Amino acid sequence: MKRKGNGLSLAAVIILSAAMALLPACGSRSGGETGSKIAGSEPAGSLSGSVLPGSGAGSANSSGAAATESGNSSSDQKLLVTLIPHNQERGEDNSAVDDWFNVKVYSETYHTIRIDTNGFDSLKNAVKNFNDTTAMNADQVYKNMSGGDYGVYYDEDIDVLRADAKVLSFIDNVNQYGGATDESTSTFRNFDSQTGESVTLDEVVSDTGRLPSLLMDAIPDGTDVESLTESSIASDIANGSLNWGIGYDGLHVLLADQRTASDTSVDDGTAQAGTESMTDAEMMAAAAAQTSTWTNLIEVTLRFADYPELFADTYQSLPSSYGMTMEQNKPYTLTFASDGNAHIVQVKTDLSDDGYSVGNVTISIDGNESSIDLSGEYYYQVHPYYLHTDDGRDFIYLNENGEDDFSSVRAVRLENGAAADLGDFTDSLSGRYLENPENFRTTCRVDLFGTYSAYRYCRVGDDGKPAAIDSLYDCQGNQRILRAKSDVQVQVLDTPGGSVTGDGTVSAGAYLYFQRTDGSSFVDFMTSEGQAVRIKTDTKDTPHTTNGTDESELFDGLMYAG
Repeated sequence: MKRKGNGLSLAAVIILSAAMALLPACGSRSGGETGSKIAGSEPAGSLSGSVLPGSGAGSANSSGAAATESGNSSSDQKLLVTLIPHNQERGEDNSAVDDWFNVKVYSETYHTIRIDTNGFDSLKNAVKNFNDTTAMNADQVYKNMSGGDYGVYYDEDIDVLRADAKVLSFIDNVNQYGGATDESTSTFRNFDSQTGESVTLDEVVSDTGRLPSLLMDAIPDGTDVESLTESSIASDIANGSLNWGIGYDGLHVLLADQRTASDTSVDDGTAQAGTESMTDAEMMAAAAAQTSTWTNLIEVTLRFADYPELFADTYQSLPSSYGMTMEQNKPYTLTFASDGNAHIVQVKTDLSDDGYSVGNVTISIDGNESSIDLSGEYYYQVHPYYLHTDDGRDFIYLNENGEDDFSSVRAVRLENGAAADLGDFTDSLSGRYLENPENFRTTCRVDLFGTYSAYRYCRVGDDGKPAAIDSLYDCQGNQRILRAKSDVQVQVLDTPGGSVTGDGTVSAGAYLYFQRTDGSSFVDFMTSEGQAVRIKTDTKDTPHTTNGTDESELFDGLMYAG
């Protein structure tokens, strides 16, 4: 899922309102965190402890221990990766935005990577270089910004695909809109965890000559392909521009299909009237000017299970815990630690009678099906993820997206040959990948002092559902600023999200920058005077109130999505 910055302009508000439909309200879920109706057969055999998708049990963790700069590192060691948000808003004169309703705004959000695992010094140096380049690129966009009715908005986000002692692979997503250029790119980055060097395709794939035909065959049936061919893929491989990443399940590739599109913003009558006095050459030039080119990215995966001979053994050996994205209607070969045997797991969905929402999710294990009844929940998309934890538990997480800001994560335990529905969790998964069961991002919609998205880090809990590592959400990246219209009584903190040190006052005219929130009753801000404060709000009625006063009487900059 891509997140666009929620800026302070009219254009950004429109984008925000549309984007909020993809996010759940923090702490609210119709029906609570309960299990749905589930029915299915229970074949004999245990299913606890998946180790390796696609290979035999003997191949799991088969490589020897790898050494890091600070000592030995087990070949299955996880890298704990944390994404740190950075955001700011500036006016066209590079100063703070004093009146952001009447000035063109440059608003930027980007993320840097922090590796919290000991050792891996070379990798940390490589990641630092990436972080420095990311910050420089964001600043360069500001320096080059021009035009635009409302300003320029720059949003860069990262999805980690794999992080272990062998490779750090992630996708770098950049969205820039407003000004002279609208642009969206997604690029895989692959670093050797021991050396910090970029991993090359021929280190992963033994015969790159087979890739063009295999990748074309892997494109799902019914996908609209305009210019992509085996020849164009071979050319990308030859010149090193193939966009690929290495996951726990196989090779992920973003295939670049070049498209053309005509500008239909001019109505037919106007276009016809304008061509009456034009020569043929002028008409051809005008038609060309109305045609734009763009790149459609088609993601395909070549899995270890299907082509074990194609991939280096180094990358087919997996750590003791991992997560991966699953595709619906595709069988996955998963080897379970409990019996050492391979099992076939598949997820599929059926529509409800309305022909639109999801009715049932069926999880098949070796042909034995368990059905989770979601009829009446009105989800229109369900995305499955597979997770295996260090303690030998196996789950499928279903990211459920519905209408009216209604989304959640449903945990399903794979145990005793059947799928057991454990109920849902009120956040949604914030990226296209979930690679670490012990540390993954979830996101939700917040309606406190405006509408925006916020995220926190979770782990697979003792009950199998996501459990928050930190109960507070990070809301720094929502790119919002409030301004106090009058003095406001607040609680003073030692740091955002920290301890309350006393009571205080935010003076009229002070700016408030969003930091942390519990999602339901308060937001922690940093003031323009450098003080961390907590402001509580009562949401029982609309409008919300702070200290018993309508919040709109206290703050400028409140913007809510409908």
